[in-house]
Amino acid sequence: MSSGPEIELIQAAAEGDSNRVRVLALEGVDVNAGLPGGITATLAATLKGRVEIVRLLAERGADLNRRYANNATLLILAATQGHGAVVSFLLQQGANPNDRAQGGSSALLAASMGGHADVVEALLAGGADPDLADNSGATPLIGASTNGHMEVVCALLAHGAVLDVRNNSGVTALAAASDQRAVAWLLLERGADPNATSPGGLPLLVAAAAAGDLDWLANLLRHGADVNLPAADGTTPLIAAGLHGNLEIAKELLDRGADPKTRGERGVSALTAAIIRGHDAVAEFLVFHGADVNGATDTGVTPLMAAVSSNPRVVRLLLSHGAHVGSLDSQGTDAMLAAALQGNPQVIAALLEFGGDPFARRAGGLTPVEAAEAAGHAEIASILRGL
Repeated sequence: MSSGPEIELIQAAAEGDSNRVRVLALEGVDVNAGLPGGITATLAATLKGRVEIVRLLAERGADLNRRYANNATLLILAATQGHGAVVSFLLQQGANPNDRAQGGSSALLAASMGGHADVVEALLAGGADPDLADNSGATPLIGASTNGHMEVVCALLAHGAVLDVRNNSGVTALAAASDQRAVAWLLLERGADPNATSPGGLPLLVAAAAAGDLDWLANLLRHGADVNLPAADGTTPLIAAGLHGNLEIAKELLDRGADPKTRGERGVSALTAAIIRGHDAVAEFLVFHGADVNGATDTGVTPLMAAVSSNPRVVRLLLSHGAHVGSLDSQGTDAMLAAALQGNPQVIAALLEFGGDPFARRAGGLTPVEAAEAAGHAEIASILRGL
């Protein structure tokens, strides 16, 4: 238990009262005494950035290598707070710049995450490893990039930090900086891999397409991103554009060589995705630019089947580009039967014009005429019967 004088020493150190600290030390007060919570006079001075007090205590025998909460050193704590003068003094006194606290955080990582550029420079000059990661695999460059600290990123790169190191989740500095655009663009210019995976697990280009971020997507493509690189579930950038209805994104991707016929999870193509989500402009654009109008999903659903509940213009466009009216899905349903159940007369008219059979028996033994009657679509049934 600390005595009154020892507590007074800690308070004087925290307040920056060098005269009182000097007097108490000369009177023999233990400069390494700590409060029950572990705080010492040196720690109090370090946290407040009072380098003269730290120097004075060191001259009186203070332990500069002591570990505190979470196994942190004075150097790590000073770096976390951005106290450059204290950091420089501790380094001069032989503090190890690569010591790590609980969780693996180093002084450089802490300063990088906090954006303390002067501290980062001092640590790098003092021998800190620019690539020393914590237990999650986060390097100083990843930490600085995540928080958009441009000056720190530049300092780390100047000292040889590796660009494409991945943390334990597979995230690189570029991926971590995807919401910090100035830093991200700098990293691309320095040669960062544009095919990295975002924190959400998507290739950066897929994430950009889904978000409708044309500038970021175009920059990734200019720096060599693979226009057809799929996510783990098979979603390509173009499929993402179809899902989210991003027409300008779809145009950019096709101009850069995206394959409009690729199918992703469950066999869904960009065209089918756009139709299902009701993004007619994207669907029409894809049809005009080489999408497979008969490309079925894993359950046999074609773009035409998906379109019978949407804009009749899309249905007619698909038919005029060769969509097969009589294709069956895994349940034995075709576009005509599905349209009869939906009850859209314009869709029915288009299907009949392109050879749809109103009397063919499909799933459950129903014909489109019978399906329309069962669904209460008397007008559709009459059209199908030619009345």
